[in-house]
Amino acid sequence: MVDMVFIPERLKEIREERNLSKAAAARMLNLSKMGYLRYETAARTPSWQTIVFMAQKLGVSPEYLTGASEVPEPAEYL
Repeated sequence: MVDMVFIPERLKEIREERNLSKAAAARMLNLSKMGYLRYETAARTPSWQTIVFMAQKLGVSPEYLTGASEVPEPAEYL
């Protein structure tokens, strides 16, 4: 995971595409609303483990949330 940087705009984009409120997204990710907002506004950077967890819960790839991929759908691993 060299130079992977979390892109908060993508988190917001996915939340809006899923028609989730900030509070609903926070609940889905087991975060407080304020904790979630810190990630979405780039006030805080999540760890790689948190990025993977968020990606799994939101149905996207961690690579999409970090800008390593332009495709939101997770890759299928065998």
